[in-house]
Amino acid sequence: MSIKIYSGYDEFKYEEPQISEYLEDENCSEDEEESEDESDDLFFVSKKGLDFVDSSTFYVVSDMEDEENAEDISGYLGKFKRMYLPDFHKIVFCVS
Repeated sequence: MSIKIYSGYDEFKYEEPQISEYLEDENCSEDEEESEDESDDLFFVSKKGLDFVDSSTFYVVSDMEDEENAEDISGYLGKFKRMYLPDFHKIVFCVS
C-alpha cells in the first residue's frame, strides 16, 4: 500500500520513469491512430491527450487498494483526471 505525490511532471518522470514512459507512449500511439477524417473534424476530441502529461500541478500515484484515499487527497489538491494502469497495478491522478 502506497501513495506518492509529485509536485510536477519533471519530478514525476524522474521518480516514476516506467509509468511516465507508458503514459507518453499511450499518448503518441493514439495520435498516430487518428485518421485524416478525424483530424479535419472541428469537434473531434481525443480520449487521451498530452494535457495529462503537461498541464498538471501534482501527480498522485497510488496502488489500486489505496484508490479511495488517493482520490480524497487529489480532490483536496484540485480538479483531477484519473488513469488506471493495470499493468503496473497503479492509479495515477493528474491534479490541476
